Amino acid sequence: MSLVRTVYACDWHVDGVAADVSPSGSAEERHELRVVADGFLPNMVRNMTTAIRVVAEGERPVAWVYDVLSAVERSLVGEAAPPHGLTLHRVWYGDVEQLPDALGAQVGE
Repeated sequence: MSLVRTVYACDWHVDGVAADVSPSGSAEERHELRVVADGFLPNMVRNMTTAIRVVAEGERPVAWVYDVLSAVERSLVGEAAPPHGLTLHRVWYGDVEQLPDALGAQVGE
């Protein structure tokens, strides 16, 4: 099995305020990471989520993500984000050449 995957799109979305309320009684934002790729490795999206969160919170510079990808060492990301709420939205079985045309239908719906 090849460990190489191509990510065609990766978008982070924040919904104003989610319908759910935390145990403390305050409303929380709903964060959503949408990834379109030609396949997924175990914990791939969870590791991507952690990397994006670390950069977004200012713990690491954006260039750090490139360094992690270049090193091909997932452990550099740290602990993978928890699987709670992880959902497979859609599976694409079309030609790879047609996939970029389908991104609008898969990302940002």
